[in-house]
Amino acid sequence: MNRVLIIEDDVEIGAVLVDLISDVADVKFVSTRNQIENILNEEKFDYILADYYLERDNSLSIIRDLNISPSKYDILLMSAHPTDKMLEEASQLGIKKFLPKPLKIDFLLKEVSKPRL
Repeated sequence: MNRVLIIEDDVEIGAVLVDLISDVADVKFVSTRNQIENILNEEKFDYILADYYLERDNSLSIIRDLNISPSKYDILLMSAHPTDKMLEEASQLGIKKFLPKPLKIDFLLKEVSKPRL
């Protein structure tokens, strides 16, 4: 079973995502830069599902600052309000998958249950 780390600052959305994904993967949920750094130092994950907009930050700056590599994790970026700049930055960081909100749940579940190559 794959391991998925959800990065989302909205606790209610995070809880819903955990509930949905836990049927197909082992899931952990964090919402702050410190929590992200701590859990990635302690645990291994196959997938990172990251909301772009966080309360005091954005997930791409955290990915860049913590040297989180798409070669180590399959990173899925999600946002309700994508911009060309955001998608370009994600591409420069090696992130190839973007999920618009509202999420297509069937697609999300299919993605995180794929074996990571």
